[in-house]
Amino acid sequence: MRGPLMTGSGVRSLAKIVNGVSFFMNNGRVLTLENFKDRSQAISCGMTHHTDGLIAPGATGLHDLQGRPIVESYLRRDSGPCVEFPFGKPTPMSVPAETSLGRLGTVVFIPHVDFDHFGHMLTETAGWLSPLLEPEVCGLRQAGSEALVVLGGASERDVDRFRGVFDLPGDRVLSTLSIRSPHRCREALIARPTCINRHAIHERHFHAVRRLVNRVYGIGPETERELENIVTTSAKTYLSRSRLPAGSRTIREEEGLENRLAAHGWRVVHPEALPIVDQLATLKESGVVAGHIGSALHLLMYFGKRVRNNTVIGLGMGSGRMNANFSNQFRGQSMRFYHLCCLRNVRNGNGELRLTLPVETVVRNLEKLARMDGSERGPCMARISHPPARRACREATATVRDPASGRT
Repeated sequence: MRGPLMTGSGVRSLAKIVNGVSFFMNNGRVLTLENFKDRSQAISCGMTHHTDGLIAPGATGLHDLQGRPIVESYLRRDSGPCVEFPFGKPTPMSVPAETSLGRLGTVVFIPHVDFDHFGHMLTETAGWLSPLLEPEVCGLRQAGSEALVVLGGASERDVDRFRGVFDLPGDRVLSTLSIRSPHRCREALIARPTCINRHAIHERHFHAVRRLVNRVYGIGPETERELENIVTTSAKTYLSRSRLPAGSRTIREEEGLENRLAAHGWRVVHPEALPIVDQLATLKESGVVAGHIGSALHLLMYFGKRVRNNTVIGLGMGSGRMNANFSNQFRGQSMRFYHLCCLRNVRNGNGELRLTLPVETVVRNLEKLARMDGSERGPCMARISHPPARRACREATATVRDPASGRT
């Protein structure tokens, strides 16, 4: 047999492809977690302690008394082989005379928080705040505590929100933009973030996400228990972006996709239209969650491994590129994940995306992926255009039997 056995409705046999990490389905390449590097052991959590430190006006990181940058106090993001410091690289500073330095006691330094961007709140912000969300750490809320929280200059707009989330008085939180001259602190406590954007997520990060979401949205213990007790079913939920404003990476054909999925029994949800508790309840109940690979999928972190073995299907770029936050998240949660390569950018489309496959083909692929249990490697469809995959398909299907006829 030269290729996979076909019927009018598709392939009737499953075929493994080369190394078993990716496969093709109706011309749409599907990636699994095995395609993405596991960096879950690359970071630790907790706090680092530094005796003495310098804080400069507007700074995004700290320096030691010799003016050398304390690198771990800067926000970093990994972009492939490069490390990115979005608010400025760690560089030496000129140390002013001792007599001109202001004086501070114990400082808890957080380089950046963002409560407005949902994705960054659940990743970087929760990561840097993780130690502060542990009641016993730093003693920020203990009577008589003098610890001062200092945020990097880029987080000036979030100072008031931070105070509210942690229920701290106004004089206990400030940003480096509020400092008029360099100050020396007696002790600097710096968080080891449980999430480094596009690099790694520590298993403790899921606890941080839950505690932060509870604080930001006022979810109390009783509601948390109710969410915990929701039983996961076979429900299939599609998270839509079709009602988001222009420039929000909407999918041009998504309304038609929603209609076809609804006809196949999928529940179509617009997360931004639901209260956070309803979003969480929907995610906990759904055994299969699909949607564009974006911030809405990060909310699954609230449940940690309580949603292990649930299926997530992400609609992503045809190149197979994906922010490593998602692969790190789903691997850490022990979830089944399929990345369906079916999107591309619209030229001059203001961030708009469009499908690279017909709507009906995407629906068929989503239906098949929703039925997989993680042990299969998927139907290898005809008309595969990628040469290495075509050769692998021929090799893998050379001895596949037709279960109906017993023929090879």
